[in-house]
Amino acid sequence: MISFILICLFVILSALLLLYSTDAFLLAQTGLMLWLERMVPTLLPFMILSSVMTGLDLQTYLCRPFRKLNQKLFSVSENGTYCIFMGYLCGFPMGAFCASELCTTGRISKKTAQYLIAFCNNIGPIYFFSFALGMVGFHTPSFSEYILLGIGMYGIPFLYGILTAKTSSRHAIAHTVPTSCTSRNFCESAIDHDRTTASPVPETDSDFKDSPLFGALDHAISRSGNSILRLCGYMVFFNVLMLPFYRLFYDLPFTRIFHCFMEISGGLKMMQPLVQTPCFWMIGDYAVPLYPVFMLTSLSFGGLSCIGQTSVFLQEAGLSVGSYVKSRTIIALCAGLYYTVCFASGILTL
Repeated sequence: MISFILICLFVILSALLLLYSTDAFLLAQTGLMLWLERMVPTLLPFMILSSVMTGLDLQTYLCRPFRKLNQKLFSVSENGTYCIFMGYLCGFPMGAFCASELCTTGRISKKTAQYLIAFCNNIGPIYFFSFALGMVGFHTPSFSEYILLGIGMYGIPFLYGILTAKTSSRHAIAHTVPTSCTSRNFCESAIDHDRTTASPVPETDSDFKDSPLFGALDHAISRSGNSILRLCGYMVFFNVLMLPFYRLFYDLPFTRIFHCFMEISGGLKMMQPLVQTPCFWMIGDYAVPLYPVFMLTSLSFGGLSCIGQTSVFLQEAGLSVGSYVKSRTIIALCAGLYYTVCFASGILTL
């Protein structure tokens, strides 16, 4: 039955691509240009740098000063701390990328990686504050508005991580890889107590055996390039997947809102005309702008495209996609409620 449904969907989508090739081209072009202009310049350098760091096992030195604090807040060691830092500073999908890499090399357990990905795989701050807020309608936010908007986007996941830390720590406490371990000589004793086997860091090409730095760099470029190219495919595909909805429901507000939850970057661009013609929901004496609330909520959720992109790293480490979706849904609902209260109380205005 499922196979029959998938075949029908494939035939319908293929027919639409042929019948409305111009629309399909524009949607695919939107995804491709957003990937090229936003994802590659801002994300690829961090992915390469992060892979080099973990390949040479430098993340333990970098995060050692924060170990005690993060053990109290999140019950993680230097490796888990590194995932949190990269996830929050660099943004999606660096949290998942780092957690997957450290999990597949045995430096954190699967349960620790699953816990970390749930709250540190958020939309990047550069993308959020310099690109997304302008799309939402905050062209020149005040300092207090920056703080309030940042709390909703990053404070809520942070709090979620603290609240779920005790549950996760009962099952898995990440240990630090000994400093004597290298990317080619992984120590079995560094494995979390709930892992039964260790997967060594992939060997680099034999040409680099006498040069660990260039070997780690070569492996980092190869893995990061493959990952960023796969992200491109997801962005293009999920934008093109909106074609049946635009043809069926036309250019209605519902379709544009759904686009945000399907693929966030393309959806935000489609929502801009609606932001200029606002629709309000009255709560008491205050008017809550519906479109900005939906857009901010979808940013917190990340969209189905982001989930698909994250699943690439989840599958590499053998982690649960369903558990990740559950966590992101809870965080997004809390963020939506938070932004609604902020607008209803008047402390956030457009």
